[in-house]
Amino acid sequence: MDFRNSINEKIKSFILIFLIGSTLNPISLLSVEMDSLYTVEISNHLTQSNISDSIYELALKKILIRITGNETIEKTIDIKKLFPNPKLYVRQFKLIENNKISITLDDEAIEDILRLSAVKIWSKERPVTLIWIAIKSDGINREILSSTEGIIVSGAHPISLIDNRTIKEFIFEAALNRGIPIRFPEVDKTDLQLISFVDIWGGFSDQIINASKRYNVQSILVGRVRNDELTNNFWTHYLFNHRGELIHEKEIFGSSIRAINILSDVILDNFFLQDENKVEQKNLVISGMNSISSLGEVESFLSSMDIINNFVIESIGGDKVQFKLFYTVDDFELYESIRSSEKLEEIVKQESEISFNSSKIYEKFEFSFKDMVQ
Repeated sequence: MDFRNSINEKIKSFILIFLIGSTLNPISLLSVEMDSLYTVEISNHLTQSNISDSIYELALKKILIRITGNETIEKTIDIKKLFPNPKLYVRQFKLIENNKISITLDDEAIEDILRLSAVKIWSKERPVTLIWIAIKSDGINREILSSTEGIIVSGAHPISLIDNRTIKEFIFEAALNRGIPIRFPEVDKTDLQLISFVDIWGGFSDQIINASKRYNVQSILVGRVRNDELTNNFWTHYLFNHRGELIHEKEIFGSSIRAINILSDVILDNFFLQDENKVEQKNLVISGMNSISSLGEVESFLSSMDIINNFVIESIGGDKVQFKLFYTVDDFELYESIRSSEKLEEIVKQESEISFNSSKIYEKFEFSFKDMVQ
């Protein structure tokens, strides 16, 4: 019982840190402002008067990973050269429960040094990832993890409920370490009318994407977990409705952390603009272009977008027109701006498998033209 309470308190702690550190709307979560990036919790077994410098060095490294998005930041920059005395940047230091220390560092001072060293800093506004996790226990009990408690969909109770909560704890901690905002679904009546355990377990993209629409996210992580570790756990990611397989492994907690780390790299590659002056290129394919007027409307819309420097028509075939767009914003902002058009509807290609080895997981955006005249 004590262990169960300990797990519950840990989960509440991670959720509280996450919520305080983000400006969250309960449902509309396209992106959030991460305000707790410069506060970390570190395990400690020393007294406050006996704290070693290594504690401050570890806190600095954790924060640098969050604000640059680079998990191996120590291989990219000489941390000790840039920050020879991390203790000087401490704004707040306090001992908290469970032998931990909460340390807050000076964001302005750290960012000034990074900018002078030409190190790019990731914006605090970051896209939210919605996480659907279906868990099978003993082949009988089935559970969908929710934003509060797990929802049991069959069986009397999940025999390894503590383990299931621990999975949630690990995921929150891994996401917090990488500075990635996440949330779990409500799994309320509204959700359960749109999606079932079988839909998640079977990886049915239509149902997953449809049920996720109420949360207004473009990044969705799906986990199919067996807590017997006899068969593989499957982790799948949807970005802009394109599907990519992240990882297949038996080990539960390790695979969940690795899935978050891969997710973080994908988010970083697609939403972190490394060079604000670099002109990016993206193909935009629009189907349903059956008239000169429809082409004119699309061209007029693209011309009105301040974030697009220029565009050209690359090809016309059948009812499809392919444009090449030139822009200097991140792909997320470009995609959302195009999606804002009342005349364009995003095309969902659920079965397209994406290679996560490339820096960008897609080469083009695909939309269809909605002719309002019937």
